[in-house]
Amino acid sequence: MYFLEILCLIISGTVCFYFYLIRNHKHWIKRGVPGPKAKFVIGNLPSLLTQKRNVVYDMEELYDKWKNYANFVGFFNMMQPQILLLKPDLIKMVTVKNFQNFHDNGFAEMFNKDSDPVFTKTIFMLRGTDWKENRQELAPAFTDSKMKSLIVLIEEVSKRLVKHLDENVSSSEKPHVLEARTLCTRYSIDVVGNCVFRVDGRAFREEKSEMMKMGEETMNPSGSFLISFLLMQFFPILKRILRPRFIKASIATYLTGLIGEFVKKRQENPTDGGEFMSFMEHLRINRGTSSAQILGHVFTFFIDGYEMSSNVMAHTLYQLARNPDIQEKLREEVQSLESFECIASPSNEKYWRM
Repeated sequence: MYFLEILCLIISGTVCFYFYLIRNHKHWIKRGVPGPKAKFVIGNLPSLLTQKRNVVYDMEELYDKWKNYANFVGFFNMMQPQILLLKPDLIKMVTVKNFQNFHDNGFAEMFNKDSDPVFTKTIFMLRGTDWKENRQELAPAFTDSKMKSLIVLIEEVSKRLVKHLDENVSSSEKPHVLEARTLCTRYSIDVVGNCVFRVDGRAFREEKSEMMKMGEETMNPSGSFLISFLLMQFFPILKRILRPRFIKASIATYLTGLIGEFVKKRQENPTDGGEFMSFMEHLRINRGTSSAQILGHVFTFFIDGYEMSSNVMAHTLYQLARNPDIQEKLREEVQSLESFECIASPSNEKYWRM
């Protein structure tokens, strides 16, 4: 008797759990939105679970399959219904013309302000009024004049890059291969260190500099974080319990140390560059911006400058290698410039605006 009751409970629980997992599968069908049928549990992005390849390739397959049939397509990120825009005009409408209606980031819902005080303060994770106010607060840090002032600092790092290539390639008798992604990462780390904190990131001096380790640790979350993230995808209510932390305390401490080091150097030499951190000091002193928010802004710039820039540069090198004719045109364009300094001249404004 008890066996049958337990068996019935197990079967009932399994059936209920199954219907819970597929509860959203008709979400887009009911709304008349075209799209692929969701696979059980994994939705339409299997790479999120299998980790066999980057999830970008799943998105690319969706795009290639539907781009000629619809303006947008409904798909499932595990159990969450989402939309992929397929037409440039529609993308522009969402990201530019009507951006005020789309600036919230659903990813931000996964994180708690108390458990991850730094990451939730970054511009990526802010929502609504907070996002708008912080965007306005940060905008003056990215004016043309401030960006232009960074060119001389970028040149310093470029010279380190050339020296690194000379030492590892030109001087070698045998063919020497450098991994482009790693090379771009080293360059980006040193640019961030020099332009933001006015320190040497030592990416070209050491195999794994401290700043490189921090960058890699940030972009390679722990297994426990990934498990928590997956569980919250299946059971959103767990967001209130698990409270995963994307930025480890050690990374926050490291960035805080860099900020303190910059402030100390700035007091000793007020003219020693560092436009971005000088602007952060201005916000703290004149606008009362909290230390936590300053740290969030710094981390935003760190991720933008390190991860995103290195990815773009590495992909650019890859595309140039695949298209030697375009590579040759680029070489001719660069060789037509008289010097690095001329990029910053008013006549070549197009370069530093890029």
